[in-house]
Amino acid sequence: MNYRILSLLLLSIIIQSHCNAMENHTKTTNNQLSRVLFDEYHRPIPALLQLLKETDIPHNGTLDSIFAATQKHWLRPAGKERWEIQNNFTPVSKNLPQLFKRLSLINKIKPSQKHYNYALLLGDGDATTMRIRLASLIKIWNKGIRFDSIYIPTGTHPLDKRVAPRHTLLHSKVTAFPFKKNWQLHGNLPTTETEMIKLFFDQADLPAEWNNIPIVFVNTPMQSTVKGTLRRPTTLDTINKWLTLHNPQPGSILAISIQPYVGYQDSVLRDILAPSFTIETIGNTHALDQLVPIILDSLARWIYHEYRTHKAAKY
Repeated sequence: MNYRILSLLLLSIIIQSHCNAMENHTKTTNNQLSRVLFDEYHRPIPALLQLLKETDIPHNGTLDSIFAATQKHWLRPAGKERWEIQNNFTPVSKNLPQLFKRLSLINKIKPSQKHYNYALLLGDGDATTMRIRLASLIKIWNKGIRFDSIYIPTGTHPLDKRVAPRHTLLHSKVTAFPFKKNWQLHGNLPTTETEMIKLFFDQADLPAEWNNIPIVFVNTPMQSTVKGTLRRPTTLDTINKWLTLHNPQPGSILAISIQPYVGYQDSVLRDILAPSFTIETIGNTHALDQLVPIILDSLARWIYHEYRTHKAAKY
């Protein structure tokens, strides 16, 4: 009898552990962007297959082959910034905009909840895109959506005066950006991405309630390469820095990005965060980043992290 009771208890523990694992798995994959490119069996959805066909990308239908081919054909050269990508892509059909929309690459994505533990204002952007992201965060707060803290994962990447000249830094072209009346610059112009975003926070008419919640900049240094040079910190680097420095406890995350990077940056978060975090990534559109090569470059990075997540789950 005792042996039978012990067996039942062990079986109960195993079942409960399995249920907890399934619950945690659901928290990770029950994300609005987690099944946009591949289904639960890691098979490409029809819209992605059609896009691969339209752009003449060779593959055999597997995630592995799609990952390898898109890294080769869509990814921008190492060391080049997005704004340096040449628009030398000639579409073979008029279906690309519709396919991009079906793949959540160009459409606006809104938050679905009313409260989040963390707001992540994702860096890695130029002056205009970062103002759009900050304006979006302010707007959703003013609409009644709340978060307990704001983290800005960014980096010490030097600003390029060709895309962040003095006039652009001091005057906003983003109509939705709530610029303070009579704002003036005190001190020097920013020289890094982190300093630029801090400047924008100073320029913005922030909600008064933000004085009562933590606003933390995560300043990630330039990263060393195998060749001994330095490269800009990526989204992966800045999120890893956030985890290392602040050890955030499991909770709900609202990540603020911009199209066509929403899916890519969402996949980075799902790739490296524990299943105990719930993740929702949102973003508006930005006309200057809607060139086909930029969209495909972002999609290739998204596929890369889906590949990494799949491989990590297998082993």
